[in-house]
Amino acid sequence: MGIQEIIKSHYYKLSKGQRRVATFFLEKPEYVSMHTAAEVGKCLGVSETTVIRCCYSLSFDGYNQLQKFLKEHLIGLNKSSLGEFLSAKQPLINRARFYEQTMSQDAELINETSKNILQSSFSKATKLLHNAEVIYIIGFRSSFIPAQWLYFTLNLLRPNVKMIHTEINDLFRSTTDLNENAVLLAFSFHRYWEETINFAEISSKKGARIIAITDSDFSPITRFSTIHFKISQKSQSTIDAMPAIISFINTLVAGMTAQFPEYYEEQIRKYDEIEGKFLFKQ
Repeated sequence: MGIQEIIKSHYYKLSKGQRRVATFFLEKPEYVSMHTAAEVGKCLGVSETTVIRCCYSLSFDGYNQLQKFLKEHLIGLNKSSLGEFLSAKQPLINRARFYEQTMSQDAELINETSKNILQSSFSKATKLLHNAEVIYIIGFRSSFIPAQWLYFTLNLLRPNVKMIHTEINDLFRSTTDLNENAVLLAFSFHRYWEETINFAEISSKKGARIIAITDSDFSPITRFSTIHFKISQKSQSTIDAMPAIISFINTLVAGMTAQFPEYYEEQIRKYDEIEGKFLFKQ
């Protein structure tokens, strides 16, 4: 069981101060593993006692055991998404009909993800996407793949869709245009890139609505999201979770078009006309 699962299973019984501490454990495991309970408490504005009590509430024997657990956890995180992906597939390689078993695993993750979705959250998200004046999309590293797919698809269907890039100037310029009429779609998976979380925090402060697509109900970005959706995973590999991610965002786009079918059908017709003029001489 990882730190996310441990915190999730004990979260309901934590005090308000202990919940802040537990969130810090999740967001800053490197800092916690290298600093004392007193230093963690000072960062959060809580007492050393609160930090230690939080450890007990999470079923650790004390702060030292938590530190040891986090260090072991961090060693595991050093394994890349590609490494996790290959490890998960290795046991299946020599089996008959390898491709069928691999694709069945993908189908299971898609099914599990669909069961995690709340109807109210899905309806709210699709309405936000339809009504937004501008949609921003952010996703770095392995999350760039679904972010780019979503950017391409939404651009076919509606105006004012913008992709956020890693360059400092682009990040800064985008934050100046954020307001309550904007929606940010943010992809954030394990390793939780700080740029994505920081941009979500700024967006939230400016009144933008944030739809987060992530791997845990307790991932750092959920603190700033209006709505978040959890993608099921068998391992900490965003690559392995990609079929479920793409399936979900495809469904999200379909839900958006259901808000006003006639409008989106007209957008597709216009796109087909323009594309035809470029491909064929009249």
